[in-house]
Amino acid sequence: MNVTLAEMSWEIVDDTAWTDEKVGLASGDIYLANKPFGHYVAACYVTTVRPLQMIVTAVNDAFTPVLSVGFKCNKGCPDSLTPVEPAEIPWDGDGVLFGSVVCLQDIDSYTLAQQTLRIAPEIIRLDNKLYDFVYP
Repeated sequence: MNVTLAEMSWEIVDDTAWTDEKVGLASGDIYLANKPFGHYVAACYVTTVRPLQMIVTAVNDAFTPVLSVGFKCNKGCPDSLTPVEPAEIPWDGDGVLFGSVVCLQDIDSYTLAQQTLRIAPEIIRLDNKLYDFVYP
């Protein structure tokens, strides 16, 4: 799978809406075989053992969000990367930044959702901040 990332960013902010903790936010654009696939946003809770939370959004040819899949991954345990229900991540499918967040029971119904399952581990491997969080 030829996944590349672009326009990556990282910032540490106060997460007053979700956990009231310091959180590192990583984000970037995803390309699959040199074609735009979508983007990701991940929350790394830097002062606790809370798992990484990530949303991967696939876009259409007009770069409009089509669907999103949420993930979590325990710190220090890359094999724990799993999709989660929409309520388990701090983002909603707003149609502007994120597509409708797919429920676990529906992932097999969407080819794009299945692709996000294969792309998510690559995002962690390619984004140095996420890699350092998951592989301390």
